[in-house]
Amino acid sequence: MKITMLKLFIIPAGLLIIFLSACAGGGSQKKAESINAGLTLFKTNCAACHQENGEGIAQLYPPLQGSDLLKASPNRIACIIHNGLNGNIVVNGINYNQAMPGLVGLTPVEVADISNYVLNNFNHLDTYFDADAVSKQWALCK
Repeated sequence: MKITMLKLFIIPAGLLIIFLSACAGGGSQKKAESINAGLTLFKTNCAACHQENGEGIAQLYPPLQGSDLLKASPNRIACIIHNGLNGNIVVNGINYNQAMPGLVGLTPVEVADISNYVLNNFNHLDTYFDADAVSKQWALCK
């Protein structure tokens, strides 16, 4: 009888713990999937100029690896990817003036994935953007 009573409490408690653990990890799994998708998209859309290692090309294309510009304003990345950049910018103390075309053909999900890859991988920022966050940033782009 004691064993049956014990099972009545332990088994449901164990299942509850497993369920709560699975729910808590959902966000980190989405983030990992987004970063992984972002790697593929980065290689296709960004690596030619910024290089696969994110170090850029000296005096032409700024580094994304350890970028003080991105670290200071991580939310800005969605607008940069979508609209591109023109004019002089300073990244890590170096001037860059090469135009970057906007990648207007990318969806909000794709921009979120690239953003998550660049910010988490190259800048070690613990950020996560989804399509809704990117769409909200696009509405604020100047």
